[in-house]
Amino acid sequence: VAIFTELMKCCLTDRIALRRLLKTCPSTGSAYIDDFESAKATKNKSRFKELLGTCVWTGRRQLSVRLGTCTLTGLVFERELLNPAGEVAMLRTILDEDVAAGSSPVDASVTTWLRAAHEDFKSTQEARGFTNATGTVSIAMVRVKSGFLGLGTTIYAIVIGRATRLEFLCAPLAGKRLRGGWDRVSR
Repeated sequence: VAIFTELMKCCLTDRIALRRLLKTCPSTGSAYIDDFESAKATKNKSRFKELLGTCVWTGRRQLSVRLGTCTLTGLVFERELLNPAGEVAMLRTILDEDVAAGSSPVDASVTTWLRAAHEDFKSTQEARGFTNATGTVSIAMVRVKSGFLGLGTTIYAIVIGRATRLEFLCAPLAGKRLRGGWDRVSR
């Protein structure tokens, strides 16, 4: 009987969860589950375009007109960080060049995590990238052996977060360096 008093219904999705896992809306006082499904339900119920958003890289809340969605990753960044093609400029630079100015090798713990987290990264040769000022987000290029007998090379674009644990913030993007630049390939 005590467990039923600990359960509550999410006001956005009608899902049942433990009371301690729910958050309270400051404006309505209603309980909700703070996850992707609830965020999606909120957007579907809203009649107005969201006025504020958060940049993945800086973590700053901005007016949505100052933010843009990266055409490669689908993540939201401040417009100043995007190139004219709508890609995160530092990601495009590191994908196109062997050693981009300001980039550094990804630390060994990330490389170890990559090899363990995803089948495609088991034969990682190199990972270089950029990490934001707070150390919570990294954008990197990962060079991996691929193809028949591992004679080819695939270059992955990755964005990882380190808030509580390492995680991909978007699906890794596979590509090849062709004609002097990186081009995405379907996997």
